[in-house]
Amino acid sequence: MTPANVAAQCASYTWHTKGKGAGNVYVVVNDSGRGVPVKFPQDTLYLEKTYSNNTTPYVYAPDTVVLAPADTTVFRKQSVNLLIGSPMYDAGSITWFPGSGYSLSCAHCATPAVTVTAPSLVMMQMANRYGCLINGRARIKIFPPDMTVKLLSTNCYTNSSTLVRFVICMNNAYDSVFDHLPVSFYDGDPMHGSVRLLSPVFYTEGITPGECDTFSTVIASPLVTGRLYAVVNDIGDSPSAIPHPFYAETDFTNNMDTLVVPPFTAIVTPADTTVFRFNAVPLTGAASGGQLHLGRWEPAQFLSCSHCPDPVLTPPYSVAYSFIVQNEHFCFDTAQVSVKTFAGGLVDIPNAFTPNNDGRNDVFYILGSRDIKMLKEFAIFNRWGERLFHVANAPANDPLYGWRGRLADGREAANGVYVYIVTIAFVNGARQVFKGTVNLVR
Repeated sequence: MTPANVAAQCASYTWHTKGKGAGNVYVVVNDSGRGVPVKFPQDTLYLEKTYSNNTTPYVYAPDTVVLAPADTTVFRKQSVNLLIGSPMYDAGSITWFPGSGYSLSCAHCATPAVTVTAPSLVMMQMANRYGCLINGRARIKIFPPDMTVKLLSTNCYTNSSTLVRFVICMNNAYDSVFDHLPVSFYDGDPMHGSVRLLSPVFYTEGITPGECDTFSTVIASPLVTGRLYAVVNDIGDSPSAIPHPFYAETDFTNNMDTLVVPPFTAIVTPADTTVFRFNAVPLTGAASGGQLHLGRWEPAQFLSCSHCPDPVLTPPYSVAYSFIVQNEHFCFDTAQVSVKTFAGGLVDIPNAFTPNNDGRNDVFYILGSRDIKMLKEFAIFNRWGERLFHVANAPANDPLYGWRGRLADGREAANGVYVYIVTIAFVNGARQVFKGTVNLVR
């Protein structure tokens, strides 16, 4: 109600009302306030000529506190000072409210320092000139992490897979490694040319504390290039866009690392040697590209031990061995050893043998010195001239190329005398034919 008559056509008034938030306010003059909606002239206090202009709207915006900066982005754990840009009528009414993503240097000061650990909306309030509490807010965002990966080691896991150890770092003051963060592996530089994605793509399981953490996974081996490339924050499903990120980052240019993947390989020394018959030959077995866990020699005969890395071989004739190794996981490899023997004389041909499978003198074969290049022809005949055995271009001193006392059809030959003919080529280019008999005794 106007307090008194005013001797003027227009007058200004101030009135306080309660319960109105931001939005439209409708002012109605000459309204008795008895009901809604207003019905003129029933609700009037004074009669008027027209009532069409008795109502006017007004957009009401409550006072707010202007903060600076009102919207900014900082690095994680960085502090920023918030300033009040509105007039402060009552400094004691200032209150800054705590939040889960930030901490405040003070709760009732004018310029607190806010340290942010997550994107946050900082809220505060203070009194205006009428004593009403008005609010202010400032949005503070943080830069995303800058993820990096460092390959630590590779180890053969199976003959077609590799165990990889690597470190993921978040950087930009992040103190935990994200959950479900992918790392993809390639057999070549994914930034240049066509490469193969080595399955599976690795994902972290859960959030791990610390800016960096070490992980391991088993992937398909890079069989062609022998070099492994790791890309962090790469889903691995888009060869035209690497990395294809799962999380936002500040820098994608440092997401990759590379490392040579050495194969797990058996090594023997000597791999090929020639010695006198029954001379001792030390053999050494080892492995590269991984830890030698198990090793064995095959066959085991004539060796001082078959499951040790350094046996001594005493060969009565030329023989080949395999050194089979396994690493601490499930990788295997084999290396070959060839030990050739020679006799003291130029050519040494036995006159009897006993093919009874007792492991002694079971094979009739040609012995000789290292001057023998090869046996061009070596044949066995019975008394009727039937050829029972034949080899060509074979080495001497090796029972693998000798006669085991069997007929051409595989049956055992009878005891008796048999004829041999052998043509020997020597290293000096000469050739010589040797003929004689051998007695088969079972």
